[in-house]
Amino acid sequence: MENYPLFFVLFLTAITGGSMDVIPPGECRKCSDGSGCAYRYEFCNEWKTCANGEDENEDICRDLECAKGKMKCKDGIHCFPEYSLCDYFAYCKDGSDDDPEICKKRLCPTNTTKCNDGIVCYSQKDCCNGEEFCKTGDDEDIEMCKDFQCPPDHVKCADGLQCISTYYLCNGYTNCNDESDESKETCVDFQCPPDHVKCADGLQCISTYSLCNGYTNCNDESDESKETCVDFDCGEDKSKCHDGIQCIYKNGLCSGSPDCHDGSDESLEVCNDYKCPDHQVKCRDNIECNYTSDLCNHYTSCNDGSDEDEEMCKAIPCQNNQVKCANGLQCVYDSTFCDGLKHCSDGSDEEEEMCKAYVCPEWKRKCADGQQCVDEQSSLCNGNADCNDMSDEEPGFCRDYSCNDYNQKCSDGLQCISEYSLCDGHEDCTDRSDEDPDVCRERECDSDKVKCDDGIQCIHKSNVCNKYTHCNDKSDEDEDMCKARVCEPGEKKCADNYQCIYIDQVCNGYTDCNDESDEDAVACKEYQCPNGRVKCADEKECASLDRICDGREDCRDGSDEDKEKCKARECPDGSRKCSDDYRCIDDKHLCDGRHECSTGEDEDPDMCLNYECPVGFVKCKDGLQCVHVFYMCAGNFSGPGPHCKDGSDNDIEYCSAFECPVYHVKCPNGHACVHQSTICSGEQMCNDESEDEQQFCKTRSCGDIMSKCENGYQCVFDFMKCDGYADCSDGSDENPDFCLKNRICPVGMVKCANNVQCIYEMQFCSGFSDCSDDSDEDPKMCTKDRVCPTGMSRCSENNPMCIYDSWFCNDQPECKHSEDEHPDSCFNRPKGSKIFPWLT
Repeated sequence: MENYPLFFVLFLTAITGGSMDVIPPGECRKCSDGSGCAYRYEFCNEWKTCANGEDENEDICRDLECAKGKMKCKDGIHCFPEYSLCDYFAYCKDGSDDDPEICKKRLCPTNTTKCNDGIVCYSQKDCCNGEEFCKTGDDEDIEMCKDFQCPPDHVKCADGLQCISTYYLCNGYTNCNDESDESKETCVDFQCPPDHVKCADGLQCISTYSLCNGYTNCNDESDESKETCVDFDCGEDKSKCHDGIQCIYKNGLCSGSPDCHDGSDESLEVCNDYKCPDHQVKCRDNIECNYTSDLCNHYTSCNDGSDEDEEMCKAIPCQNNQVKCANGLQCVYDSTFCDGLKHCSDGSDEEEEMCKAYVCPEWKRKCADGQQCVDEQSSLCNGNADCNDMSDEEPGFCRDYSCNDYNQKCSDGLQCISEYSLCDGHEDCTDRSDEDPDVCRERECDSDKVKCDDGIQCIHKSNVCNKYTHCNDKSDEDEDMCKARVCEPGEKKCADNYQCIYIDQVCNGYTDCNDESDEDAVACKEYQCPNGRVKCADEKECASLDRICDGREDCRDGSDEDKEKCKARECPDGSRKCSDDYRCIDDKHLCDGRHECSTGEDEDPDMCLNYECPVGFVKCKDGLQCVHVFYMCAGNFSGPGPHCKDGSDNDIEYCSAFECPVYHVKCPNGHACVHQSTICSGEQMCNDESEDEQQFCKTRSCGDIMSKCENGYQCVFDFMKCDGYADCSDGSDENPDFCLKNRICPVGMVKCANNVQCIYEMQFCSGFSDCSDDSDEDPKMCTKDRVCPTGMSRCSENNPMCIYDSWFCNDQPECKHSEDEHPDSCFNRPKGSKIFPWLT
């Protein structure tokens, strides 16, 4: 080793641990010059992260192992990705990743062939496409290409040597080297694809969306000519500029930036009387529309600067979930308060004294400095410091911290990682324990995963035999195994007898097999579509039955929206036809304020006045529009902006007479409806009201399923009492005296050994401690011989966790390894439910 200062030798030792240890993933090693820190992937990548370049020091790089999926260059210093080996592009400075001696000895993957120079491997997709992949040109060999059969949806150029996609025919750009794809012989009789039209020259096809948009797409410029555009209908979502030629989207009108070439969309004549869309307001110039969310955010959006006018910003109230900064000018989201980043221009959202007194939202937690709030679910003990004081990763705290559901501690007891990351071949724990070979050999893979041959790594079943290596030992792409492999139920083998794909992916218009056999024209004509799908007119493609005549072309030949067939077709129950194109629209889209039929008949006023809204929907005041009952008179809870076009869903007079839906009650203001559980819950839900003020709440009953806290005004659900978490602001729902003496657990819940806390029966022996005394995971109880309570069954013979019998096979895994959704468990078993048994 060269002569380095002592501090640098210490840095080198810290990096390598005095040996050739790999830096743990997620750890950022500090630079010795104080210029920052470097992660493992930033070492030896030929980019200086540390100012003094020590992360690129050759002695360090020689001692460091390459990360998984990378190999060392011949110089022993730098690493290159395995996928770049022998690809004609030198990744290593010394060119060793394309070393002819190495490449000539390397075997090509399945279904690929070596170029004559012995270096690169090419596939069928590289053959006869007009571009030489091999430097020796053998993938474009003339004799081979004459007899070469083009892949599905490709055609030969006139010279018989090159294949191009049919998508590129007659599009105005030559793709054939002999230019035959744009010749008169090819294009005069060529039929354009769906949603395309011919230019005036009769040769070129362009998208209908490109017509009269102000930008020339036809080589003869006919798509923007007066002859084409003067009588052209822009459509419902566009409008004509004053020149009578160009169409622009309506949402571009009066936006402050001209879209019309003549500037008419931003003119006084258009914009003075223009009504801004929902969630937008006019700037002071009465021309430009600006989003309400952009008002008073310290960034000028209006061209006249009026959206940040000081007097207006002081007077304007903030939107829902926003609060004013101390300067009285700027609104920021309340969830960003005290999060360690300044959002207010005056920094008041991170002011020290304010943040120390600030109560974090229930889903956040204070850092040790008492100033910063971080997300409790994702930030604590995750191996990355989210608190500025780094207390969320403090060893003492993390050793005592219990990981959230579906997360697990690393062996060092300091870090939580997702259970799904265990034994997946990628190190997530800084101590690497999640990929410990001994542990992983003993661990069962999740139901949607399989073990690699090394017995250590688990990969998704869908990644087996898909021509891309996922197992570190490469066993998932072993050719003999893949050809002998039997596909899972609902899957089908590709023609190469190698890859499995889902049955719904066969002949669906999209290539999923690497050999493209799933869209082979001959095979698809003979293929019988699965239940729920029918053949398109060309017999090459299957389309879903519920997508037939829905106004959107799914068949490439457009036959699923053929007007004559749609006219004769009967719409499914719960839908009806439009008279213009005979497509079927769902009844719930009738009179909903949005045009589904191009004629607007689904919003016809005469029809809508007499129309009866579907169950769960109610009429707006004008009697013309149906909205979901939960959006009517819901105040802030329904989000910004009206749902009724006439604004009646937030009209005080109309809402005062409106009857709230089930489980909802009126706010004290008498017009807004909120869920009964939110009244006097400590959470503000009513607009401009203090319904949680003590005086009102002290006189209000909590109802049958909630109880008053000792403070006399706050209500909490009965099942939340004595559950180990304080929901009352005074903590009385977790009072030990009450919980020990009086507590009766709600239906479906049982007490922990401390006789205080109630948890659901299925939380016992789940692998996660839910009782504060850990009694639900007592090893003496959680044995392989555990007997489940009545109406529950074990996840598996080796898993002591019990779940409700009605929850098996409900498409929602509850067991740790998804055994409750495994095909063996669900054979001859009816479809399960997703709700608690006692609620059915």
